[in-house]
Amino acid sequence: GGEFETTVALTYGVNIIHVRAADPGENIREVGRAVMWSSRWLPLDPPAMDTDLVKSAVVVELGQDAVDDGVHDPNQLNDLATLFEVIVGGLNLNELIPDPIGEFKALIGNDMYQLRLTEITFDKPAVTLRLIDGGIYLKISLANFKARVQLKRTCDTPVLCDPINTTMSASSIVVETDIAFTVVAGEAMAQAQNTKVEINDLDVALEGIAGFLVNWIPDLLRDQLTSLMEGLITDQLETQLTDML
Repeated sequence: GGEFETTVALTYGVNIIHVRAADPGENIREVGRAVMWSSRWLPLDPPAMDTDLVKSAVVVELGQDAVDDGVHDPNQLNDLATLFEVIVGGLNLNELIPDPIGEFKALIGNDMYQLRLTEITFDKPAVTLRLIDGGIYLKISLANFKARVQLKRTCDTPVLCDPINTTMSASSIVVETDIAFTVVAGEAMAQAQNTKVEINDLDVALEGIAGFLVNWIPDLLRDQLTSLMEGLITDQLETQLTDML
């Protein structure tokens, strides 16, 4: 026998509490409890259908076909996947990305580089959605991704002071994420989780200057573009979906 006391921080909705107890004789007992919490609720005192019935309410149930029926016609927005393709296709990355996207120290010397991306293009996005527990798995593919890249630098090193200009291409940039739907203080919200970005077949064509002084550019570009796309796409999706909810 025995007892204990502890405090558990609850979140909105159903909270699953799992308790596991063991004694020196290796006797183990486990119990589970489900506790619902909200900052607002309807008092059920006393419980009665005529007083507790919520008359002004809406219940929405979405099946897989409503999320993604596999047919994406922008002239017929009859599922979320088609709507997402229209939203992502309408993003102007040239305006959304910061300028510059970052500043970095060269591997040799004390020069600092500012990395800029311009003239970004890609084919029509392809979106796949699949229902998962508590949300939606989302995959976005941007095929034939191209951009111009400039590394503008300070000139502490007395050679090669002109900006480095390059073009980049990738067969595709693939973003995968889980969109979790939650309710906070009565407000529905969408949050991206477990986001992964894959850049396939990255190619950087240096114009003029090449060699060991700039052979670090592709790795730098991949790292920065991966981080940039992860933040940009997920931020836009969270904003758009939260507004829709």
